[in-house]
Order: sequence, then structure tokens, then C-alpha cells
Amino acid sequence: MICAILAVFAVAAPFDKVALIDDLDYAHMPWPHDIETKEGVEAVVRNALKCGATRVFWRSQQGALPRYPNVGEARPFPENPIDKRRAACTSRRDSYGAWVNYTTGNVRTIATAAAYCREQGVGFGLHYPIEHNHFNLFFFSGWNFDRPEYWCKLGSGAPWPGRVSHAYPEVRRHAASMILESIRDFEGGVFYCDTFRSGAWTPAFEHVAPVEARWRELHPGEPVPSDGEEWCKVVAEFENRWYRGLSRLARQKGREFWLTIDFVRPDGSDHTFRARGFEWEKLLAEGALDAVVVASMLPDKKDIWGSTERAYRAI
Repeated sequence: MICAILAVFAVAAPFDKVALIDDLDYAHMPWPHDIETKEGVEAVVRNALKCGATRVFWRSQQGALPRYPNVGEARPFPENPIDKRRAACTSRRDSYGAWVNYTTGNVRTIATAAAYCREQGVGFGLHYPIEHNHFNLFFFSGWNFDRPEYWCKLGSGAPWPGRVSHAYPEVRRHAASMILESIRDFEGGVFYCDTFRSGAWTPAFEHVAPVEARWRELHPGEPVPSDGEEWCKVVAEFENRWYRGLSRLARQKGREFWLTIDFVRPDGSDHTFRARGFEWEKLLAEGALDAVVVASMLPDKKDIWGSTERAYRAI
């Protein structure tokens, strides 16, 4: 189990300790707990609570492929013997055969973990990564690959096969439907959107028709840049809209909406805008965020702890 404890800056309370649960269904990992069973899932949560967690967030998916019964990505793509979207089973230590698909096997780890957290009086949430196909190596999305008209592109026109852009309303609708499927198995709690796990995406890959058309509206006659500050401002219009929509979706379903910021410097400034293409300060000022999660720090190497504390206080 990978169990990361994060310090979280929330609007209501100053700190929380959140255990992020992931990597429980690798074929080659000799975990002692079988998460296809109620007992196995509960044992995993108990391990997290030993770390002092006040909340437990369960990872919803790898890339675009989910760890819960779903419709949108039910078609396996591709077949891969170490594909994490298949649940662990008792035969996993002997072979890579006889694996159970989360959808066909109806394995509801999220519901089981959420119910146990409720029994223990511990907060629960879903850990949703924004990556769509995980560095384009594995965990591909069949839906994405079937729709090249939505693929991301570089300024050169080179496409990113399988990576789709939130600038298209069809992509946003599909992603929203997947999220609704993922949060149906627990009440209340948190929907945590993890932008640190971007799958190598940056605003430089957003040279798709809607974004370039918006650039030309704002900068008539100017050439479209491949990247840079001004390009990021245009991309941010689309990304901000996407995160506002996620916030509305989560809150309509009774969940808090938490969002990651990245690459924080000792003075409290960060690289989120250039690296992830959205403006978290604006979203916070609009009331769209219930908490901000610091996923990575760039501390002063001569004063690791002091500079980290100053950065957190600045935020």
C-alpha cells in the first residue's frame, strides 16, 4: 500500500491528515490483503489509520481506467497482464491469469472502504487523478482512443493519441459521467481532484480547435504561440471552467471539492498556472474550493523545514 499523509489547508479547519490509498491491485505486489473481500479492504484502511490519518481517500482509477463498476470504460483496452484496473485475487501470487475486471466482477472497493471509515468515525473521500492515459504507457482509455477528433495536440500539430482535451464539451460530459459513477458508492465526504498526477500533460498540449479559436479572438492577427504565459491564460479559461464544473458536480452530490496546487516555492508562490493551466487563487476567491492541497514543495535546501513552514503559512 502507498499511504501518503498530506497536510491540507481547508477553509473551516486549519489542518487535516489524509491517507491516500493506492497501488493495492498490482499483479506483482505481494500484498497480504485481498481487496476483493470486505475483510481485505477493511485491513487496508486499518493500516492507514495507524499512520494517524483523520481521513482516508481511495484512489478511483489509473489513467482513464476505473477501479469501480462502470459503463463508460467497460471495454478493456488493451489487455495487459499487469493492468492495475483488474482487481487482485487469490491466484495473483502464482500467475497473472484469472484476474477479475472491476465492472464484470462487480468489485465495490469504494463502497466497502467508505462504509468502514464511517463505522470508525473517519472521514472518507475519493482521490481522482486528472491523468487520462498515464504518460501514454499503459492504462489506456478505450473511449479516448475511439475519438481522435478530441485528442490533444502540440503547437506543431503533432497529436497525443489517446489524450483528450477538456476544451471539448463532449469530453467534459464523458468525464463527468465517469466521476458520477465513482462517487455513487459513498455519501458526503470529499471529492479530491489531484492535478499533480497529470500524466505529463501541460498547457503546451492544448493546441486544439476551441483553444486556438479563442486565442485568435483575443489576439487577432498574432501568431499562435507554442507555449508561454499568454498561451496559458487562454488555456486557463477552459481549465478554470472545467474545475468550476467539477466543484458544482461534487457539491450537488453533497461532497466537498478539494484541488491540488503544485511546485510551491518558499515565498508561497507556485508553478500551478504554467504547469497545470488553471488559476487556483481565482477559483478560491470565487468560492469554488473547499480546500487546497499542496502536492509538492521546492524548499530552500539550506533551510528545508523553515522554508516549508513559511511557504505553507503564505498559502
